[in-house]
Amino acid sequence: ELKGETVVHTGVLAADAQSGAGGSIDLQADNETLVSDGVISARSESAGVGGDVKILGNLVELTGSTSTDVSGANGGGTILVGGDFKGANPDIKNAEETLIDEGVTLKADALINGDGGKVIVWADGTTRFFGQLYARGGDVGGDGGFAEISGKQNLFINSLTDQIDISAIAGLNGSLLLDPNDINITVGDGGVGTGNTVGGTPESANTLDDEDI
Repeated sequence: ELKGETVVHTGVLAADAQSGAGGSIDLQADNETLVSDGVISARSESAGVGGDVKILGNLVELTGSTSTDVSGANGGGTILVGGDFKGANPDIKNAEETLIDEGVTLKADALINGDGGKVIVWADGTTRFFGQLYARGGDVGGDGGFAEISGKQNLFINSLTDQIDISAIAGLNGSLLLDPNDINITVGDGGVGTGNTVGGTPESANTLDDEDI
Protein backbone atom coordinates (compact mmCIF):
# COMPACT_ATOMS: atom_id res chain seq x y z
CA GLU A 1 0.00 0.00 0.00
CA LEU A 2 1.36 3.40 -1.06
CA LYS A 3 -0.40 6.55 0.17
CA GLY A 4 0.39 10.24 0.46
CA GLU A 5 -0.27 13.66 -1.01
CA THR A 6 1.40 12.53 -4.25
CA VAL A 7 2.24 8.95 -5.20
CA VAL A 8 4.72 8.26 -8.02
CA HIS A 9 5.50 4.68 -9.09
CA THR A 10 8.04 3.71 -11.74
CA GLY A 11 9.19 0.28 -10.62
CA VAL A 12 7.73 -3.17 -9.89
CA LEU A 13 5.03 -3.97 -7.35
CA ALA A 14 4.09 -7.65 -7.14
CA ALA A 15 1.61 -9.57 -5.01
CA ASP A 16 1.50 -12.73 -7.11
CA ALA A 17 0.54 -16.19 -5.86
CA GLN A 18 1.65 -19.48 -7.34
CA SER A 19 -1.33 -21.27 -5.74
CA GLY A 20 -4.29 -19.41 -4.28
CA ALA A 21 -5.66 -15.93 -4.84
CA GLY A 22 -3.48 -13.03 -5.88
CA GLY A 23 -2.86 -10.32 -3.32
CA SER A 24 -3.90 -6.66 -3.06
CA ILE A 25 -2.03 -3.53 -4.15
CA ASP A 26 -3.29 -0.04 -3.29
CA LEU A 27 -1.81 3.19 -4.70
CA GLN A 28 -3.80 6.14 -3.41
CA ALA A 29 -2.93 9.82 -3.24
CA ASP A 30 -4.80 12.79 -1.84
CA ASN A 31 -3.81 14.67 -4.99
CA GLU A 32 -1.86 12.98 -7.83
CA THR A 33 -1.15 9.30 -8.49
CA LEU A 34 1.32 8.92 -11.34
CA VAL A 35 2.52 5.57 -12.71
CA SER A 36 5.09 5.69 -15.51
CA ASP A 37 6.63 2.54 -17.01
CA GLY A 38 5.55 0.70 -13.88
CA VAL A 39 4.71 -2.98 -13.41
CA ILE A 40 1.87 -3.80 -11.01
CA SER A 41 1.03 -7.49 -10.67
CA ALA A 42 -1.37 -9.47 -8.46
CA ARG A 43 -1.68 -12.65 -10.51
CA SER A 44 -2.68 -16.17 -9.53
CA GLU A 45 -0.48 -18.45 -11.58
CA SER A 46 -1.67 -22.05 -11.18
CA ALA A 47 -4.81 -22.14 -8.99
CA GLY A 48 -7.08 -19.40 -7.68
CA VAL A 49 -8.31 -16.03 -8.89
CA GLY A 50 -6.41 -12.84 -9.56
CA GLY A 51 -6.02 -10.21 -6.89
CA ASP A 52 -7.08 -6.58 -6.52
CA VAL A 53 -5.33 -3.40 -7.64
CA LYS A 54 -6.53 0.12 -6.81
CA ILE A 55 -4.92 3.18 -8.39
CA LEU A 56 -6.70 6.20 -6.96
CA GLY A 57 -6.29 9.93 -6.51
CA ASN A 58 -7.71 13.27 -7.58
CA LEU A 59 -5.59 13.12 -10.75
CA VAL A 60 -4.60 9.63 -11.95
CA GLU A 61 -2.19 9.12 -14.84
CA LEU A 62 -0.82 5.81 -16.18
CA THR A 63 1.78 6.47 -18.87
CA GLY A 64 4.64 4.90 -20.79
CA SER A 65 4.66 1.10 -20.84
CA THR A 66 2.82 0.65 -17.54
CA SER A 67 1.31 -2.81 -17.08
CA THR A 68 -1.27 -3.80 -14.46
CA ASP A 69 -2.12 -7.52 -14.35
CA VAL A 70 -4.58 -9.32 -12.05
CA SER A 71 -5.08 -12.40 -14.22
CA GLY A 72 -5.77 -15.67 -12.47
CA ALA A 73 -5.87 -19.37 -13.32
CA ASN A 74 -9.49 -19.68 -12.18
CA GLY A 75 -10.70 -16.14 -12.79
CA GLY A 76 -9.56 -12.58 -13.28
CA GLY A 77 -9.31 -10.14 -10.39
CA THR A 78 -10.27 -6.48 -10.08
CA ILE A 79 -8.56 -3.30 -11.29
CA LEU A 80 -9.95 0.05 -10.17
CA VAL A 81 -8.39 3.15 -11.76
CA GLY A 82 -9.89 6.44 -10.63
CA GLY A 83 -13.00 4.92 -9.05
CA ASP A 84 -15.41 2.01 -8.91
CA PHE A 85 -18.57 1.12 -10.88
CA LYS A 86 -20.26 4.33 -12.08
CA GLY A 87 -18.25 6.22 -9.45
CA ALA A 88 -20.88 5.18 -6.92
CA ASN A 89 -18.83 3.32 -4.29
CA PRO A 90 -18.52 5.61 -1.23
CA ASP A 91 -15.54 3.62 0.01
CA ILE A 92 -13.50 4.30 -3.16
CA LYS A 93 -12.04 7.74 -3.88
CA ASN A 94 -13.11 9.12 -7.27
CA ALA A 95 -10.65 10.89 -9.53
CA GLU A 96 -11.52 14.20 -11.12
CA GLU A 97 -9.39 13.38 -14.18
CA THR A 98 -7.94 10.07 -15.37
CA LEU A 99 -5.49 9.33 -18.20
CA ILE A 100 -4.56 5.91 -19.57
CA ASP A 101 -1.84 6.46 -22.18
CA GLU A 102 -1.48 4.46 -25.39
CA GLY A 103 1.31 2.17 -24.13
CA VAL A 104 -0.58 1.10 -21.00
CA THR A 105 -2.07 -2.38 -20.47
CA LEU A 106 -4.78 -3.36 -17.97
CA LYS A 107 -5.30 -7.12 -17.77
CA ALA A 108 -7.76 -9.23 -15.74
CA ASP A 109 -7.92 -12.47 -17.72
CA ALA A 110 -8.92 -15.91 -16.58
CA LEU A 111 -5.99 -18.05 -17.63
CA ILE A 112 -7.43 -21.57 -17.54
CA ASN A 113 -11.01 -22.07 -16.36
CA GLY A 114 -13.02 -19.15 -15.02
CA ASP A 115 -14.55 -15.79 -15.83
CA GLY A 116 -12.67 -12.66 -16.77
CA GLY A 117 -12.37 -10.09 -14.03
CA LYS A 118 -13.53 -6.50 -13.53
CA VAL A 119 -11.70 -3.43 -14.82
CA ILE A 120 -13.01 0.06 -14.05
CA VAL A 121 -11.55 3.31 -15.40
CA TRP A 122 -13.43 6.30 -13.99
CA ALA A 123 -13.31 10.06 -13.46
CA ASP A 124 -15.92 12.47 -12.15
CA GLY A 125 -14.73 14.94 -14.77
CA THR A 126 -12.76 13.71 -17.80
CA THR A 127 -11.34 10.29 -18.68
CA ARG A 128 -8.87 9.80 -21.52
CA PHE A 129 -8.35 6.16 -22.43
CA PHE A 130 -5.88 5.20 -25.17
CA GLY A 131 -4.47 1.95 -23.77
CA GLN A 132 -5.27 -1.77 -23.94
CA LEU A 133 -7.76 -3.59 -21.71
CA TYR A 134 -8.26 -7.35 -21.35
CA ALA A 135 -10.74 -9.32 -19.22
CA ARG A 136 -11.02 -12.56 -21.19
CA GLY A 137 -12.60 -15.84 -20.15
CA GLY A 138 -10.48 -18.93 -19.59
CA ASP A 139 -9.21 -21.15 -22.39
CA VAL A 140 -11.05 -24.19 -20.99
CA GLY A 141 -14.23 -22.51 -19.73
CA GLY A 142 -15.67 -19.27 -18.38
CA ASP A 143 -17.21 -16.04 -19.61
CA GLY A 144 -15.62 -12.74 -20.47
CA GLY A 145 -15.42 -10.16 -17.71
CA PHE A 146 -16.78 -6.67 -17.14
CA ALA A 147 -15.16 -3.38 -18.11
CA GLU A 148 -16.27 0.19 -17.58
CA ILE A 149 -14.49 3.17 -19.13
CA SER A 150 -16.34 6.30 -18.10
CA GLY A 151 -15.88 10.00 -17.50
CA LYS A 152 -18.94 11.49 -15.85
CA GLN A 153 -18.57 14.65 -17.94
CA ASN A 154 -16.31 13.69 -20.85
CA LEU A 155 -14.71 10.57 -22.31
CA PHE A 156 -11.97 10.59 -24.94
CA ILE A 157 -11.18 7.16 -26.36
CA ASN A 158 -9.50 5.72 -29.45
CA SER A 159 -11.35 3.40 -31.79
CA LEU A 160 -12.23 0.26 -29.81
CA THR A 161 -10.98 -2.16 -32.49
CA ASP A 162 -8.24 -4.43 -31.04
CA GLN A 163 -8.09 -2.17 -27.98
CA ILE A 164 -10.53 -3.82 -25.59
CA ASP A 165 -10.96 -7.61 -25.37
CA ILE A 166 -13.55 -9.10 -23.01
CA SER A 167 -14.19 -12.15 -25.16
CA ALA A 168 -14.42 -15.83 -24.24
CA ILE A 169 -13.52 -18.77 -26.45
CA ALA A 170 -15.34 -21.27 -24.22
CA GLY A 171 -18.18 -19.15 -22.85
CA LEU A 172 -20.12 -15.91 -23.27
CA ASN A 173 -18.47 -12.62 -24.15
CA GLY A 174 -18.26 -10.03 -21.40
CA SER A 175 -19.79 -6.57 -21.05
CA LEU A 176 -18.40 -3.08 -21.71
CA LEU A 177 -19.94 0.10 -20.27
CA LEU A 178 -19.16 3.57 -21.64
CA ASP A 179 -21.08 6.18 -19.67
CA PRO A 180 -20.17 9.86 -20.17
CA ASN A 181 -22.26 12.94 -20.87
CA ASP A 182 -20.19 13.31 -24.06
CA ILE A 183 -17.90 10.81 -25.78
CA ASN A 184 -15.14 11.66 -28.26
CA ILE A 185 -13.91 8.71 -30.34
CA THR A 186 -10.56 9.75 -31.76
CA VAL A 187 -9.08 8.61 -35.05
CA GLY A 188 -5.60 7.11 -34.94
CA ASP A 189 -3.03 7.54 -32.18
CA GLY A 190 -4.10 9.62 -29.24
CA GLY A 191 -1.54 9.45 -26.45
CA VAL A 192 0.37 12.04 -24.50
CA GLY A 193 2.62 12.84 -27.42
CA THR A 194 -0.27 14.10 -29.58
CA GLY A 195 -1.71 16.58 -27.13
CA ASN A 196 -4.41 14.33 -25.67
CA THR A 197 -3.12 14.73 -22.13
CA VAL A 198 -5.32 15.43 -19.15
CA GLY A 199 -6.69 18.89 -19.73
CA GLY A 200 -5.93 18.81 -23.47
CA THR A 201 -8.18 18.67 -26.53
CA PRO A 202 -8.07 15.84 -29.10
CA GLU A 203 -6.93 16.90 -32.53
CA SER A 204 -9.38 14.71 -34.45
CA ALA A 205 -12.59 13.35 -32.95
CA ASN A 206 -16.13 12.27 -33.63
CA THR A 207 -18.40 13.47 -30.82
CA LEU A 208 -21.49 11.57 -29.70
CA ASP A 209 -23.81 11.93 -26.73
CA ASP A 210 -24.14 8.88 -24.51
CA GLU A 211 -27.72 8.26 -25.64
CA ASP A 212 -26.33 7.62 -29.14
CA ILE A 213 -24.08 4.80 -27.95
